Amino acid sequence: MTHWTYSAERQGFIVEAKEDIKEGAEIYVSYGNKPNTNFFQFYGFVIPNNENDEVVFPINIDASDPLKTLKDELLSKEKYPKKMKLSCSTEDNKFILLMSYLRFVAYQGPEDGLQKV
Repeated sequence: MTHWTYSAERQGFIVEAKEDIKEGAEIYVSYGNKPNTNFFQFYGFVIPNNENDEVVFPINIDASDPLKTLKDELLSKEKYPKKMKLSCSTEDNKFILLMSYLRFVAYQGPEDGLQKV
């Protein structure tokens, strides 16, 4: 029923009706599909069991890892980010990418039981 935008000139949000609204009728505003971090930061509330929720994982390779230099070099070529946002869905491609990345980052040699495929 509505569309909203931010106006720097007015220093606030403008909510416009997409259609005529009868006097006394309820007006619905959609916040969209967002994670709770956005809802909390911008609107001051969170949604329990939000299917669009996500968590941020900063990832670093341990400085004492004997393969740190090699991993840093390989990961920079693969364009893996140093921080990933992960949705709550394990079917999300970002989740699969993160698990692959963590497996590689955690690998420290053949004694870990991982084999090259």
